[in-house]
Amino acid sequence: MRSMRLIVIALMLATAGGGARASAPSQPSSDLGLGCTTGDGSYSRVSTQGTYDALPGELHVLDSDVDGQPIQVGLVRPDVPADLKVPVIAFASPYLFGGLTEDLDDCRPRLTANYVPHGYAVAFIPIRGTADSGDCMHMMGNAEQLDLDQAITWLGTQEWSNGSVGMLGVSYDGSTPWEVASRGNPHLKTIVPISGVNDIFHLMYRNGGNEQRGVLVLNALYYEYGFVDYRVGAGRSPERMVSGAACPEAFKGFAAAAHSSLTGERDPLGYWAERNLRPGVEQHYTGSILLVHGLRDWNVDPGHAYPWVKTLEAQGLYVKHLLGQWHHAWPDSPSPGDMETKRWDWADMLLDWFDHWLKGDTDVDLGARAEVQDSSGAWRTASTWPAPDAEPYELFLNADGSLGSEPSEDSGIMPVAGLDTDPVRCRSCVSFTTEPLTEALRISGIPSVRLRVTPTLAAGHLTVRLYAGARQYLYALDQDVALLRDLVGWGQEDLRFPDGGETAQPVIPGMPIDLTISLQPLDAVIPAGERLTLVLEQGAYGDHIPSAPTAPVLIEVGGTTASLTLHRHEPSPASFFTPAFPSPED
Repeated sequence: MRSMRLIVIALMLATAGGGARASAPSQPSSDLGLGCTTGDGSYSRVSTQGTYDALPGELHVLDSDVDGQPIQVGLVRPDVPADLKVPVIAFASPYLFGGLTEDLDDCRPRLTANYVPHGYAVAFIPIRGTADSGDCMHMMGNAEQLDLDQAITWLGTQEWSNGSVGMLGVSYDGSTPWEVASRGNPHLKTIVPISGVNDIFHLMYRNGGNEQRGVLVLNALYYEYGFVDYRVGAGRSPERMVSGAACPEAFKGFAAAAHSSLTGERDPLGYWAERNLRPGVEQHYTGSILLVHGLRDWNVDPGHAYPWVKTLEAQGLYVKHLLGQWHHAWPDSPSPGDMETKRWDWADMLLDWFDHWLKGDTDVDLGARAEVQDSSGAWRTASTWPAPDAEPYELFLNADGSLGSEPSEDSGIMPVAGLDTDPVRCRSCVSFTTEPLTEALRISGIPSVRLRVTPTLAAGHLTVRLYAGARQYLYALDQDVALLRDLVGWGQEDLRFPDGGETAQPVIPGMPIDLTISLQPLDAVIPAGERLTLVLEQGAYGDHIPSAPTAPVLIEVGGTTASLTLHRHEPSPASFFTPAFPSPED
């Protein structure tokens, strides 16, 4: 989800009060007084101009089947012959703060300007409790899912529609497609989730960790969307703001977040289970998936998508993977500070994708099933990702601090202490370093670290970082102060969850625990002459805060007890390609 602003939770709680539900007109309205305040900035253009003009924007208001609350649907349709039915590209979001203006070309022009001229209707759906849709913010709950499902059905059954709908977006906007997919809507033929969330609990509390947004902040942030007018005089109406403040669902979320922050487990009342979209997608969705994710994304990390998406692929769903070295962004507009990763051919790729899945044009070339950018910036094609022919490559954590392909005969115990008091030199960390590589090492997939650890208290966690570069100084808390050359991979696990599951196990001081920590998915090239350095510490991990309380942990090293498993992959030279990079102004 997008970067979160800190919320004063006490203020949120104090603001909530009684309110009345709003009535919901069912007829289309010409009053587009919502205002779409989210621009796209720089984005790619389709290389072939479409032939259709856009009709004037429309705003339709549906009565929710859940409770009669209004569901807004903004619509831009192409001016096509009356007998030509068109497919729909739907963008469902909480971030249409002001809603939609009369000139809907101002709202996500990357969609309207590119695809309406090619014969697509583009729909904008502010989710429940945002813009001027009714009730309060349910944050991916059942009511939100049902509203979106209803809106997609409405779009697929209009007399001008060919019945096929695709959904896309990034962050929360990339999560709403999973919501409708989980419902098995027959009109939803394809989804393009870009760093989307399919299970909030898994994102916030995986492996017993505690994402900093998970401690009430996430719920509080979205709760405020229901009663804060982000565009004074043109956004959320006073009536909707009143209904948005009276929000029992938000307080359920606060309770669930508090429970999971302390225990690392799902709440017993089912708040997180309701927002776990994975079972529904696995059981009901039959469409295609264009999965897009940044391999450097700390916001919705790639481990949220992998390996779960492989389950869908194994079930027979058509999945295309587009993975680049960017953070939390569209593939054609990475975040500031990213390496040159922009895919200016993204608009064309998306047009081909929609033409195939929404118009049934089987002559369209969808390209390879996977397009992946490694850490050197090179792009290659593959049949899937991770590569099934990647070879495991085990390196052992030795007692002399080396990271070697052969285990040492000596063994020992190394303590990883609590949080270091020095904000830059991590004196309580332990590290293991290889000899300089004699040849370049290409690693791809999901690395893992296998350890036997002994806790000193009934709590603790370990954070793992894999660097390209010899260890000199390490940071403890500030991810912006990197004093090794390159951070290649990272992971974290609470000792209560040694198998990576969701049920906490007792941590008994002095009793050894066999632990496997999965690192984030990666695709990296380590040049010849470089070293790999594996660091074990107890600091923060991306957006995840350290477990509390943090206690020293003893690590057994030497022999075959502790190891790092990477996956070496040597793709065919013919698989590498250079994407088209036209100017965005072209």
